[in-house]
Order: sequence, then C-alpha cells, then structure tokens
Amino acid sequence: MRFLFENGYLKQNYTNLIQHHHSPRSLPTVYSLEEISAVENSFDLTTPGGIRNKAITLLMTRYGIRTCDVAVLTFDNIDFERNRLHFIQQKTGDFWEGKLLPDVAKALQNYMQNARWNVTECSSVFMSLMPPYAPIDYRIINTMVCNQFKHARVDIAGRKHGSRAFRSSIASNMINDDASTEVIRKILGHGTKHALKHYARIDIKSMRICVLPVPEPTGNFANILSGKGVTSHV
Repeated sequence: MRFLFENGYLKQNYTNLIQHHHSPRSLPTVYSLEEISAVENSFDLTTPGGIRNKAITLLMTRYGIRTCDVAVLTFDNIDFERNRLHFIQQKTGDFWEGKLLPDVAKALQNYMQNARWNVTECSSVFMSLMPPYAPIDYRIINTMVCNQFKHARVDIAGRKHGSRAFRSSIASNMINDDASTEVIRKILGHGTKHALKHYARIDIKSMRICVLPVPEPTGNFANILSGKGVTSHV
C-alpha cells in the first residue's frame, strides 16, 4: 500500500493493487462531417495554392490516403477515362485502387489545367508553388492541413488536427453508418483486419452492447475498500 499527500491530507493510492495495469491510450481524433466539409470549403480557389491544396485535401478526406502516398502520386496513378485512382502504398507496399469521385476528379483537373506549373520532365502530380519547381514533400502537406483547420475556424481545442485526423474521421463516420470492417479496411488500405482495432475503440455505440458487469472486489482489495486492512499498513 502506498500513500500520497494531496492538499495537506494523507490519501491512499490503490494503483499498485491492480495487476497488469496499463496507462490508457488516447482515442483517435475524430471530426464530424460538418467540420470536415468546413475544411474542404475553406480554400481560396482564386490562387494556385488554394487550387492545389484543395485537390490534395479531397484525396485525404474522401479516401483517407496518407500524406506520403499523396506526395508521390504520378499521372500514371490517375485514370480519368476509367474514373479510377490506383497506387502502391508507401507504408505497406500493398496495392490500393478506388473509384475517382466526381468532385475529386474536378479538383484534380482544375489543378492540372490552371495551377500546376508545366514541368514536363516531372511525372509527379503535386508540385511546389515556387521555383525550383519540384515534387511536393509530405511534410509540407502536413503543415498545410494543420494551418487549414485553423483557417476554417474548426474547433481544434484539445484535438489533433493533422492529416491523420482525416483517416480516423473517415473510419468513425463509416462505423456510425454501420459499414462493415471489411469495407473500412479496403478504403483505408489496411492489409489486415487487426489494424482496425485502433479505430474500434471509437465505436462507443457498439461497445455499449458489450458492457460487462463490474466484478465484486475480493481478497485484500475488498478488505482495503471496507476499511479492514487500512490500519495495518499505517
């Protein structure tokens, strides 16, 4: 038994009585559909930067694509004729393919036609805005996302507001819509179902169905709670 002093009083600390105690892990950061929409609609489409960054953001908010994959997309990964988007994921090495959604296709075409510098010898889709024109770095995307959350005036108090929040938000919204784990796994590009355990912790609705009753305290712990075992440790 350990004791702690708090506000001048001696208080008991029961943490050493709990076997295999682990510090709780933080839950994934989740934003609502309205908050995600506010970020998507906050770009200034009269500037090359706004046009480019909206196209980048839609790839993350609609598909949950990681910034490292967005940064290395090439023209070969986008098939406008078949309305398909496909690439090899940098993190897992797995192939990912999905339908090219109309608003995503429109944003990409707007960027390619009106904002991307004509650097013919470079096949990367997303380029820097200033010379020397080169493929964009994933860290620039992360910084842009953080700044855009603030620009959109989304409440980020106590919440992470990087690109990873888009992936967890997609998972959360699909879970709330009762989408199957297999569908979520394919959209997010996870190789196994086990990777979804991280997001399962935000499915509060389903977890309430599985609530277990609190077990009755036994042994030394029961004695301490009842006050029988306190004096012997003072």
